[in-house]
Amino acid sequence: MKNIQSGISSEHLIERFYQKAYSRLPGDEELRYWQQVFSAVQTTEQMEDIAQDFLWTLLTSAEFFTVR
Repeated sequence: MKNIQSGISSEHLIERFYQKAYSRLPGDEELRYWQQVFSAVQTTEQMEDIAQDFLWTLLTSAEFFTVR
């Protein structure tokens, strides 16, 4: 993923994905949860795997279907 390879912070990545998928920023609880998930990352490969899972979570949610 281009954003990950550019060294984007996890918070910025989370906010950017939420804006693209839901047209809003994540709530405080959502942001804390995903920051905790991303904090376990130790390699770029792990970051890519978690980011892909994160994106699929957003795209398969009920909120995504109602926003689109």
